[in-house]
Amino acid sequence: MKEKQLQDITALYGRLSRDDEVGGESMSIQSQRAILGQYAKEHGFTNCRFFMDDGYSGTNFDRPAFTEMMELVEQRRVRTIIVKDLSRLGRNYLEVGRYTEVIFPENKVRFIAITDGVDSAAGDNEFAPFKNIINEWYAKDISRKVKSAFKAKALRGEYTGAYPPYGYDRDPNDRHKLVPNQYAWVVKEIFQMALAGKSCSIIAKKLGEKQVLRPQAYLHEKFGTFASDIVLTYPYAWDHSTVRAILMNQVYIGNMVHFRTGTQNFKSKKMIWKPEEDWVVVEDTHEALVDAETFWTVQERIKVKQPGKKRSENNIFRGIMF
Repeated sequence: MKEKQLQDITALYGRLSRDDEVGGESMSIQSQRAILGQYAKEHGFTNCRFFMDDGYSGTNFDRPAFTEMMELVEQRRVRTIIVKDLSRLGRNYLEVGRYTEVIFPENKVRFIAITDGVDSAAGDNEFAPFKNIINEWYAKDISRKVKSAFKAKALRGEYTGAYPPYGYDRDPNDRHKLVPNQYAWVVKEIFQMALAGKSCSIIAKKLGEKQVLRPQAYLHEKFGTFASDIVLTYPYAWDHSTVRAILMNQVYIGNMVHFRTGTQNFKSKKMIWKPEEDWVVVEDTHEALVDAETFWTVQERIKVKQPGKKRSENNIFRGIMF
């Protein structure tokens, strides 16, 4: 009997994302648990286990609870999967179809979507593929609405990033505005060293010698993020790419720049750099840490390839003489 229970798991799967909340579909994880539990009880399903992903998009199938459930499916330990509706499984109709029509049947898993009336034990549901397409359209529409809302904020010059740039904090009176913080002097010094001809590598080395917290270490100290072994072990280990990113960021001359990165489409989560003509730049939105003349002079100088093995401490002609 114990061996049978080990194999015959009834997986009750739920998912909720911010996109669902934006679209007005606010069926909470707790509500989904209640619906799934009640359905399983009323229909005699036993050995039930809940798998819940809170905060994961339906277009992304790399979710922790879903992955855990699918590992058990591949081990042939799951007999039945129950979801509230097809959209809880996912909002990519090709992927959802692959699971419901190929992977689940191959692993002898019965699949039930309660409110959509789908039960693989009763045979194919002709409406299910159309429902999956509608769910994907919904995800695409929500993605478009979210992007539109972010663009409106961007055009108003509001800061919409997850964390403020190094040297700034969010204004306590307006979270969409930036104000200088205790590390503003570091940013100013970085630009002055670059203006004096120091390379990004040399600047990084000097900041490390002064034991200035690198941006990731600062974010970990303030927000508890970026808790990698490298950041925790080497909090002062600046690198040339971090320095270069600061030197190229217009936020330090008081400009807000949005949409420098994005994704290919609403299904993809891989970030790509967008061409400069697609950026949204709003000038003079907050207090600058560097004057415009210094910033644009530095831009010309850092375009020059950085020195290799032989590093020059000072090169006032970088970007000027070739």
